[in-house]
Amino acid sequence: MTDSAIVSDPKTVVLAFFETAFIKRDPLTAADRYLGSTYTQHNPGIPDGPEVFKQFIPQWLSSVPELTFDIKRVITEGDLVVLHYLMKTSADDRGTAIVDIFRVENGRVVEHWDVLRSLCLRRAPTITRCFRAQALRLRGPMSQRNK
Repeated sequence: MTDSAIVSDPKTVVLAFFETAFIKRDPLTAADRYLGSTYTQHNPGIPDGPEVFKQFIPQWLSSVPELTFDIKRVITEGDLVVLHYLMKTSADDRGTAIVDIFRVENGRVVEHWDVLRSLCLRRAPTITRCFRAQALRLRGPMSQRNK
């Protein structure tokens, strides 16, 4: 299959899109090749549209030169494809577990949802430190709350 071949299988489309945009770090080609003319982004921090993707993703990728992705599983159901992967920003980063859900229509990615979870909570001793740090950020030190 050539790059210009039209692919309609949702799993193939999403994997090619993800590999091109993020693993090969070529989001402009990925957007032109695999995004629909409308692209609904359900992440509230990112506006809709393929042009926004073309502006935002290259900047983000260049800001994290050691960024890696390790796909753990791919699940498909009809026109929906779920990618579960580990994203790390450096060799020392424990990573972030991510679930991306893509909807494919006519061989193009037209919708995206995501859920991210820092692996800060992965090990028991770290859980305590993470929760303590979060509590301090959200509520302030215990001594301040009891006044």
